[in-house]
Amino acid sequence: MQLLSKKVLFKNADAFYLKKKVCYYLEKLRLQLPRLLLLCTLAFSSTAFSQSYTPPTDKSMYDIATSDYMIIEGNHVVRSKAPMGELLCLEDGSLFSVELSSKPIVENWDLNAPVKLSCRISHLFSSYNLYLTDVTDSKVYAYIKLIKAPEKNSTLVSHLFHSDSESGLIYIRDSQQHETLWQIESDEQLQTLNSWHHGDRVVLGSNDSWMHYMAGADGFFLINYEHLLKKLPTAYLPVSHARGEYE
Repeated sequence: MQLLSKKVLFKNADAFYLKKKVCYYLEKLRLQLPRLLLLCTLAFSSTAFSQSYTPPTDKSMYDIATSDYMIIEGNHVVRSKAPMGELLCLEDGSLFSVELSSKPIVENWDLNAPVKLSCRISHLFSSYNLYLTDVTDSKVYAYIKLIKAPEKNSTLVSHLFHSDSESGLIYIRDSQQHETLWQIESDEQLQTLNSWHHGDRVVLGSNDSWMHYMAGADGFFLINYEHLLKKLPTAYLPVSHARGEYE
């Protein structure tokens, strides 16, 4: 009888610990469920959005003759966006996820709205390392992160054509074979430049650092899409206009 009671006791203890373990994992699953649902929704939205977006129709910002956007250097255009503002596509076809707090802002932007792309300096605790500023109102901005680079053969994508590791000159060529020449701002950035390669997809952004305003510099930076997708610190290069010839 005593032996039987011990077996029952051990059996009850095993059942108790099993139940406790199951409850523990169920609770972990419950806590992770919102995140999993968000990821699934984002994945579905990205697929649906990339398949259903339409080209802009506002001709005031788009030149049919040249198939190009009439925008200031360093600025960009909202080519398309998701209905609730959770996704946004720029004119070169790059696709971005929008931070939760910025969705109402993007939702209110019109197609072909001119925006300025900048690097978010204080993003240590956020993966949304870029932001777009409304060109017509600098107080309106949205935090974003890249989730899909433009296709390499996209009509409006730019590529790294050549870089000089000694002088720090960078030659960027767009899809229409137009070239622009840029200069890195210090020799300390040569290591980053040397990690970039011919054919890398790049985009020009605006450097809003107060130091550039104080120094009277051009205030631009180049973003390397290849490095940005891999979350590498070498994705950004502060640059200024330069003059020279490719040899």
